[in-house]
Amino acid sequence: MKRFNFYIPLIIILMVTAFVYARTLQNGFFWDDYIHISNNPDIRLLSLHNIQSFFTSYYVNMYHPLVTLSFAIEYHFVGLSPLMYHASNVLFHLANVVLVFYLIFLLSQRCETAIIAACLFAIHPMHVESVAWITERKDVLYAFFYLLALIFYLRFIQQGKVKNYWMVYLCFVLSLFSKTTAITFPIVLFLIDIYYRRKVTVHTFLEKFPLLALSLVFGIIALHSQEGSARYIVKGSFDFLDRIFLASYSLCYYLIHLFFPFNLSAIHLMPIKSGGLLPVIYYLAPLPLIILAFIGTRKGFFQREYVFGLLVFVAILSLNLHIIPVGIAIVSERYTYLAYVGLYYMIGQLYVFFFDRYHNFLYSWKNGIIMGAALLALFFGYLTYQRIAVWRSNIVLFEDAALKSNNVKENNFILTLAYGSEGVENNRVKHYTEAIEWFNKAVALSPQLPELYVNRGASKYSLHNCTDAIKDYEKAIELDSSYAPAYFNRALVYLVWNRQQEACEDLWNAYRFGMTNAFNFVPINCF
Repeated sequence: MKRFNFYIPLIIILMVTAFVYARTLQNGFFWDDYIHISNNPDIRLLSLHNIQSFFTSYYVNMYHPLVTLSFAIEYHFVGLSPLMYHASNVLFHLANVVLVFYLIFLLSQRCETAIIAACLFAIHPMHVESVAWITERKDVLYAFFYLLALIFYLRFIQQGKVKNYWMVYLCFVLSLFSKTTAITFPIVLFLIDIYYRRKVTVHTFLEKFPLLALSLVFGIIALHSQEGSARYIVKGSFDFLDRIFLASYSLCYYLIHLFFPFNLSAIHLMPIKSGGLLPVIYYLAPLPLIILAFIGTRKGFFQREYVFGLLVFVAILSLNLHIIPVGIAIVSERYTYLAYVGLYYMIGQLYVFFFDRYHNFLYSWKNGIIMGAALLALFFGYLTYQRIAVWRSNIVLFEDAALKSNNVKENNFILTLAYGSEGVENNRVKHYTEAIEWFNKAVALSPQLPELYVNRGASKYSLHNCTDAIKDYEKAIELDSSYAPAYFNRALVYLVWNRQQEACEDLWNAYRFGMTNAFNFVPINCF
């Protein structure tokens, strides 16, 4: 294929992708969007002080200052209109399609490989979560700078221009400021060196040493930011051997869903151990990985591309495989957004190699193969279009996830998240009666969660029903005697009742259990 001809399929890919993802523009805020955008007071003022705070503090146990800054800029111009936030995600995704195309072309020097990789990246259903969920601006933004950095690195080693070398550092830093999982970048550079058969010398190591140092610093930042998050749920339940099987299962899940992207869900909860054992499927998961690794050791015409593509995939995905225990989900589709690029490259190169090697035999079938590939791409586009409809509200999203859960306990937990999120959002817009109804549903499903009682109590307090509010706060304290928000909110009721001594005691408890700013929000002196 002549080089100038690839612009036509690339434009077609971008047009189809824009059409498919235009459906997100009808969607609103949901789930963590409430925390990061609609309920986030820090983005309301685009000032130097606020911008500085984005880069010097964590938000919801995460460090992604560039993402928060992008939300602040959007809020400055459009307020809380979701359309612009969704449009930004789509535009970044379209830009990433172009970058993937150019990156793969630089790697392979084959237009066909670049077109296949860009097409798969553009419309694969596994990427819906990263684009349709505004909060996952982290993925599309960090991938944008990550891909740019890879492109500049390839141009550096191909052309030797120093300006490309410095652009690698700039883009890498911007990627780190977007999402700390960008720390995998130096590993991918080493893989590229091996793939290009660059000699491993002191010089090639030193040129990457500052990148490794940055990765170490941001890795420490990422670990520090996770303190106090949901990590304990995993750490307390699974030992190191368990996590090997969890990682194997995750890799198998992502590999299978590359080809069969069905039964997708916003939440895939960690497995429940029975008798100290994981479900059987987790112990079987290493077997296909061993087979794939064995294939990689076999000498052949496709070995380099096969091994390179798989290793890039694993390297980018490595931080999300539960070797380090984080979170409550065993897999999340958004983690494939950038990692799949390695596999897309492998698939594109496989197509090229077969046509180069068996040209005479396959030439007569070429149009049929291209037509079949186009139909498969359109089918993936259709699945993506349908999946986007699920990402339009808490209730639709979580009911879909609950429908696909494995048992009643998981179903209840997922629906609790949905109803609780709806209650919090109704509190924000001062629809307190509706909020109480949502919290009632959540409490009925999960009566052991203290935060539900505190949030419901806050709704009742806002309706001046202090008697029932304090009952909810006391129930929360009964469930968790170290839950600081329950003490703080009960102190507010005591102040309304002019019981200052009891209010002071609760404020001290709130302070003692981690709410260090408890005394900043009440007109009382307890010192």
